[in-house]
Amino acid sequence: MAVVVATSLALHLLPILILVATNEAAVFSITNNCSFIVWPAAVPVGGGVQLNPGQTQALNVPAGTSSRRLWGRTGCSFNSSDRGACQTGDCGGRLSCSTNGQPPTTLAEFTIGGASDFFDISIIDGFNLPVAFLSACGTVLCCVGNTTSQCPDAYVGPDDQKTHACPGNTNYELVFCPPSDLELMPTTVSPQPATAFQITPTSPTPMPVPPGATRTKSSSRSRIAVILGPVGGFIFLIMLFIVIFFVCKRRTRHHEMEEVEKFLELQGMPTRFTFQELKVATEDFRDQIGEGGFGTVFKGQFGEEIIAVKCLDRSGQGKREFLAEVQTIGGIHRINLVRLIGFCAEKSHRLLVYEFMPKGSLDKWIYYRQGNDALPLDWKT
Repeated sequence: MAVVVATSLALHLLPILILVATNEAAVFSITNNCSFIVWPAAVPVGGGVQLNPGQTQALNVPAGTSSRRLWGRTGCSFNSSDRGACQTGDCGGRLSCSTNGQPPTTLAEFTIGGASDFFDISIIDGFNLPVAFLSACGTVLCCVGNTTSQCPDAYVGPDDQKTHACPGNTNYELVFCPPSDLELMPTTVSPQPATAFQITPTSPTPMPVPPGATRTKSSSRSRIAVILGPVGGFIFLIMLFIVIFFVCKRRTRHHEMEEVEKFLELQGMPTRFTFQELKVATEDFRDQIGEGGFGTVFKGQFGEEIIAVKCLDRSGQGKREFLAEVQTIGGIHRINLVRLIGFCAEKSHRLLVYEFMPKGSLDKWIYYRQGNDALPLDWKT
């Protein structure tokens, strides 16, 4: 599209640009073809006006003006003292800029005077407005987007070779929002009256020698496509694998939770405690009262009831197998067996909650290991 725009602009606007060149200055015609107000600016000295839709502004650039730049600002608001701010391209809140605009800005850069003029478009500082940069010597540069394909004539990186040349003091045209189809436009453009603004020249600085013919982009584009194709496919496969993994994991976890919930609905299951509840009940498992081959027992209190909490060692037993064992133990009610009050099966924690035996287990009394002065059991009685 950029090539069509460039050709149409060249045929349409060159009659305006073919003006008599002098040895003293070049004329820049700046046109706002946008549907909104644009505030063009020029630095380093003296640039900034308001340009309404359809309006054209004349910019006189003296010979010897080097390393200058033009850009358009949008969304500006200024008071009677010409102070304010712009949404893009702002230059310190002033209408007349003396510093570079705040990125992003689509820049038109130029050096005027001497045997040759040099000019280019740059989006190194970002893109904020579509721009067409035309010269009376026949060169047309277009930039209508922030990608290389939309700005084939613009500097995208500092190593690009996009500087163009014309005879010294050639006249130029800068169009904001250039139309994509100029056949619907009138054959001549009559600039609306507007006060011209000047750029004051400073001492000229050396300009890099313009490069030769720009290398074709077809080979570089094909190399980029060859590289991006496999890389993109590999990234897509990795992302697909990650998505499938998490979906399967989530379904498995959901299925296990459903099985556990169904299991807990069975009659005869003891009370289920959370790990945090048992941690509070045992005061962070502070009072150890016993230890066996399968775990450690701690004393605690849940409500008014004194309990004994057994923390089972991690034996690799699954949650479903543990719950089945809890259901079996909880269903046994014998006067000589300690009653199972509840359990905890949370993440990797496996705990059993029994009623507390204040006098210890029976073996301590049989073998006189209770640690007191009581006599052993009298078996004759």
